[in-house]
Amino acid sequence: MQVEDGAGKGNKVEVDDENLFHTESVTISEEHHVNQDHSDSYHVVFIASGILPNTPFVYLKNTNDKDMVIEGFRLHTPCDAVVKVVKEPTVTTVLGAANTPVNMNIGAGLAADGLFYTAMSGAISGVTGGTVIDRVYYCSGCSDTHINFEMDVIVQKNKDVAWVTECCSGCHIAGTIPIYFHD
Repeated sequence: MQVEDGAGKGNKVEVDDENLFHTESVTISEEHHVNQDHSDSYHVVFIASGILPNTPFVYLKNTNDKDMVIEGFRLHTPCDAVVKVVKEPTVTTVLGAANTPVNMNIGAGLAADGLFYTAMSGAISGVTGGTVIDRVYYCSGCSDTHINFEMDVIVQKNKDVAWVTECCSGCHIAGTIPIYFHD
């Protein structure tokens, strides 16, 4: 059996006796599609120094109507740090350094919709608690580590997420958090 293309060009697709189409295809990831076709992919790049124990050093809040998708994150710290990622922390007045995510489609003019803060020194104040969704253990002198969320973290409009140190004093942490917005 063959199926015609429906466009009147005479192109046909073979269907075998197991009802399978015989085709060739090119696949791309969703984040590549969003970046190339919608220019709505970003990196949150940060350097935080002198981080206090049990305090947030990155805070992200989605204010876009589309979901914010977090693929994972990359961190570097020379400290013995335990870093946890928490969803829906308790937020009063966020005090930290505003961070502007970089659009990953070079030449695109879109800016990320949301609130993005990093701790330049000490901590981001006004953000506490939340539910831990991941925890990463670092050892002194380790190099960059990339953490992939096996299930991408989906942050709906007006929801938030924070990165918090559990135990280190005066830590220096640098990293990148890739995000994109998609329905």
